[in-house]
Amino acid sequence: MGDWSANYAAEQINAAGGIRGVPVKITSYDTAMDPTKAVIVMTEALATEPYYLIGPMDTVSMGSSAHLAVKEGVAMTGEFAGREKQLEFAPWGVYERTNMTDTAAAGFKEWIRLNPDIESVVVIMIPGLTDEPVSGIVKGCAELGIPILETIEVDMGMLDLSAVATRALSLEPDGFCTELLAHTAPEFCKSLFERGMTDGRKIMIGGQAGGEDLYVMGEGYLEDVYYWESAYLTSDDPGWLAYIDAYGADHDGAFPYTWANWGASDGVIAFKTAVEQLKITGDPAKRAEERIAIRDFMWNSPDLPSVFGDTYRFVEGAKQMDACLFQIKDNKLVMISRIPAGG
Repeated sequence: MGDWSANYAAEQINAAGGIRGVPVKITSYDTAMDPTKAVIVMTEALATEPYYLIGPMDTVSMGSSAHLAVKEGVAMTGEFAGREKQLEFAPWGVYERTNMTDTAAAGFKEWIRLNPDIESVVVIMIPGLTDEPVSGIVKGCAELGIPILETIEVDMGMLDLSAVATRALSLEPDGFCTELLAHTAPEFCKSLFERGMTDGRKIMIGGQAGGEDLYVMGEGYLEDVYYWESAYLTSDDPGWLAYIDAYGADHDGAFPYTWANWGASDGVIAFKTAVEQLKITGDPAKRAEERIAIRDFMWNSPDLPSVFGDTYRFVEGAKQMDACLFQIKDNKLVMISRIPAGG
């Protein structure tokens, strides 16, 4: 995903003349999400004397190997296990995605604004995996005075969510916040539907559930369900549409749902922007200072072009993008609202 996306961005840049006339070269390494292997491949990557790193794109690999990049003086776009962990490596690493706490809170508040009869909610989550977006729901509830009747925890491997749905319904909430994954969110919606809760607008799904499984497993049970996300997935920008087509052609018609995918592409484009605006020379004698210049540019950036055709920026290493609230109609996302970053 991230590898494909980074290479796609590089191909587009090189087709347009490269960066300051020099082709972009992407060298990929597979950490296998294994901490020991991550250290090995990070060492190999740093031996190539890169000016920037895209990745690691998983928290396990980042946690075990990021310190090596910091020691070498190479900044990176990647995935951290929360803001606190990111700040341990500040200012060397920026997020490939937005802060899910803020995005979930923005999506939640917009959902409530559009459905003012939702005056209480139940939250369904996977502990350890969806804590960050749940903190956003908690934040949104506190700001709006919406009580959370209960937070129900679901095991990631749970396939039958009938008992969870029964418990949630017994609490008689006005709404259901499903901070689950692509294979568990549709099962919960189906279980609610089978128990008579067919008013989809009362359900909100979090962006971490993005994936083909959501729509395949949930078909027929997702109508009018809301979905918060940081990415403008329904953008009609020609570049984004070309990206969708290219990804589908290389992945049996699949849609590029995941954050790591777009984040890697955005990372390459951001690197290009930094090199051009800073007039990076690539002179080996200036490598250390030019790496630091790129690092500082990324940490608090100007507006940067996004793969979706809009812009975002980094503020203290945090990716600032408009939040999006979609609704599922006929098993497809329909844009409902865009909430400005920080709004």
